[in-house]
Amino acid sequence: MNNKNLIGAVMASTIGLLFYNVMPIYLGYLMEAKSLNYDQIGYIASSFFLAFSIPSASGYFWVRSYKPRIISFISIIFIALFLFLTSIANSYLNLLLQILVVGSFSGILATLATTIIADSENETRWYGFKTASESAAGTLLLFILPATLIISHGFNGVVYGMLIFILLSIPIISFIPNRLLVVNENLTTSDINYSKSSIYVWMALFAIFFNFITGSAIWAFAERIANIKDFDSTLVANALGVTLAFAIIGPLISSTISNKFGLRIPFIIASLLMIIGAYGLTAAESLIIYTIYACIQMLGWGASLPFLYSLVKNSDPNGKYITLAMPAVGLGTVAGPAIAGNLIGDSSSMIMLQVLAIACMTISIALGFKSIK
Repeated sequence: MNNKNLIGAVMASTIGLLFYNVMPIYLGYLMEAKSLNYDQIGYIASSFFLAFSIPSASGYFWVRSYKPRIISFISIIFIALFLFLTSIANSYLNLLLQILVVGSFSGILATLATTIIADSENETRWYGFKTASESAAGTLLLFILPATLIISHGFNGVVYGMLIFILLSIPIISFIPNRLLVVNENLTTSDINYSKSSIYVWMALFAIFFNFITGSAIWAFAERIANIKDFDSTLVANALGVTLAFAIIGPLISSTISNKFGLRIPFIIASLLMIIGAYGLTAAESLIIYTIYACIQMLGWGASLPFLYSLVKNSDPNGKYITLAMPAVGLGTVAGPAIAGNLIGDSSSMIMLQVLAIACMTISIALGFKSIK
């Protein structure tokens, strides 16, 4: 894969994760515009993640069988069309079905992009660019839309902003190669220890899963944690906006150092930063300390992701298991907030959330370290 192909893959992944990264304002304004309740909003979010995970989970069987450039353009057309339809949906059922379609084709795009990058010579570097680009797109829209299109168009302004971003990205999507490499096409079980390789892959995939339980749990309840500590809500919103910059800086650092230090040491350091950040954020007694640790947590989370993807790729016996990284991300993202919500409960205790973060990240570090052959 040449750099042009990989730039196309990075943009494809950015579009594939765009709905997820803009979800906070999308769901908030959707709730107001369509007069939905919290349960209905929850089902919409869950339907996206469910639909997103299906093509990703099945990618092992299809991802190297079709022309990725054609599939990418088809996916973008369906994502754009059904996103637009959500702006004019006249029933909750139609809305739910439209989000299912958006989720499905978003999953296809993200799966293709992840696989294309896995075929590169320096996949950690490009996974870093991929993660940074996804975060940057979400951050850009989260800051720009409330001050522009949302003022004049409300919820529809969120949709229009996403559509404009997708439209402007289409020329870059044309950089995607017209075919993927056929990795390890002629290998048999006599050539590789397939069973042992598969174990390493699953270790890496579960390392991603536990990493995302921690990251998503802390991020989902970051505002709630600040509220429990009676921090000023406006200042907290500004502080969380600052932390998003560290979600971009982290993977860019990983891209820079990936060739110099290998996988083990940077992965462990990034994961330890997540633990330090999560513990400090939940224990902070002032807004300044809270903000510092929130930035550390986001820096570590962003920096850890390129290494986690590379752990899967490097343990992959046939170049197809990498597609399962996306379902691991999705399942961890769904599980984290659900577990954290139950642990915090009505008592508003931070102790169990700290235990969750430390336990899950310890497991992630152990599995990730062991998966490196």
